[in-house]
This record gives sequence, structure tokens and C-alpha cells, in this order.
Amino acid sequence: MDKEIRKVDDIRDDISKIDYQIAELFEKRMGFAAELALSKKAFGESIYNKNKEDEKMSDITKNRSNPFVVKGLEEIFIQMMSISRKYQYHMVHQRDRYIENYFTEVPELVMFPDTRVVYPGVPGSFSEMACEKFLTIMQLLILKMLQWL
Repeated sequence: MDKEIRKVDDIRDDISKIDYQIAELFEKRMGFAAELALSKKAFGESIYNKNKEDEKMSDITKNRSNPFVVKGLEEIFIQMMSISRKYQYHMVHQRDRYIENYFTEVPELVMFPDTRVVYPGVPGSFSEMACEKFLTIMQLLILKMLQWL
């Protein structure tokens, strides 16, 4: 017997319930991130720990069979860990040295010498490629505009 197809609104209601749960859990996670920041400061540990983040990513994605879900989880957790890290730096009043190291300088933008670009997503993702293409086009346009001046 075929499975009954549910109405779109019913499915959206289920998704909304999960979204609210995710929001509640994220808020709870950020509370622990604040506590972690103070503990790291007290024990002299750095905010950014690449090995811990890599371990977390590996643990979260292991035993997942759907490659789309794995890639999605990677993108979500990279963002979530980045937000958590920024919050921790804020809690201990430090600058985010990790993000600073991953900015890409754009020397072609001579009118704006301090301009830097950072892509917060997963390397190799479609959105990264789209971002790079957009920036390349923008750089070319700016160079053309500078030639016209």
C-alpha cells in the first residue's frame, strides 16, 4: 500500500516545530559557550582549538549515509562553531584571531586599501564558488571603473 501524501501545510507545521526546538537548543548551546569562554580564560586555554573543532565535525558527521546531509551538517556546524567562537571572544574581550587569519585581502580594491573578504562557509561548496565568481566580477568592474577615472 502506498504511503499517504500529507498536505504541505501539515509538513510545514512539523518543520516549524523542529525549527523552534533548534532555536531553543542553540540558545542553550550559547549559554554553555559563554561558560566555556570563562573557563578557558581561567585556565589559560585559547578560544580557538582546531583539533577540538575537527573532532566535533568528525563525530557529528560519522555514520551518516546521505552525502547531502553530511555536507549540510558540515556547513551548519562550521557556522555554529564560528558564532560560538565569536561569542567566546566577546565574553573574554579578545579579538577573533582565527577569523582575522582567514580574511582574504583584495589588493585590486586600491580605493579601499583595508578591504578584506571572508567566506564563512564550507570550502568547495557551491556558495563558495558563487561568492568567488561574484567577487571576481566585482573586482573586474572596479578595475574598469578605475580606468575610466
